Amino acid sequence: MILKARLRRKFFCCASALALAAGGEAFAAESTGERPLTILSANILYCNPIVEREPYARYRVRLAQLIEKINALQPDILALQEVANCEFHWGHFWLEPPKIIAQNTGYVYNHWFSEGFPKIWEEGLAFFWNPKTVDLRNVRCHHLKDKKGGSFGGVITKSLCRGDVRDKNGRLLRIFNTHLSGGDLGRRQVREILATVAQEAPGMNAAILVGDFNLAPKDPAISWIKDFGFHLLINNHVDYIFSLGPVNSNSVSVIDLKSDNTSDHNGLWLDLGGEPRAMVKN
Repeated sequence: MILKARLRRKFFCCASALALAAGGEAFAAESTGERPLTILSANILYCNPIVEREPYARYRVRLAQLIEKINALQPDILALQEVANCEFHWGHFWLEPPKIIAQNTGYVYNHWFSEGFPKIWEEGLAFFWNPKTVDLRNVRCHHLKDKKGGSFGGVITKSLCRGDVRDKNGRLLRIFNTHLSGGDLGRRQVREILATVAQEAPGMNAAILVGDFNLAPKDPAISWIKDFGFHLLINNHVDYIFSLGPVNSNSVSVIDLKSDNTSDHNGLWLDLGGEPRAMVKN
């Protein structure tokens, strides 16, 4: 309990510092009248022919449906979970979905290999962004410390990625993307993520935290995130979008990915009202 109290004091201190650094002014409050910045977060359900036994042809259908939805929605930034490179038919096909998505959307991407086996199944997180509308910079990731054993003697390792966007006034929005294990392990991972945010808070004006947390809305760890200072903008089952600091959220919505089996999760859409797309490409 003493350790928990110390952590909470540290978190609240840094969360307050973040609000002060922003000066109470909403990120990119001065709109140029252009379209706001939009973010789509989604767990896209990895390809995994070895364990899940999903046929190659079926996965290509799901991937094509995802690409069609991305091109229809045209978010500025995609924060995706369960993005995997896979081999099919025991090495006869090596598929790199991040590259295929980029080739068919025109987006730039950064794919982080979080867990799996090299050149067999490489699953992790990814940011995609439209280079015509946004400049997502300083994308970096790291493995979370707490992990557990997986199939075939492997290790299930979760990660945290983030990238930065600045508005025309130089204020910095940091976007965090993660996929957690759930349960007690997931709660320890939440603590590590909050410690990371606290450490990085002095350099940010505002932050967005998205991902598949594998934690129900009433889980204590979700309360910890809120106690830290994050505001819950939207959730659908175990998928969440939170904001920290002064951020104008114009609208949020659930994007249907489940009804046609594109994924086993729906996506979450965030429209940052007042944040111009021009913020991005100077």
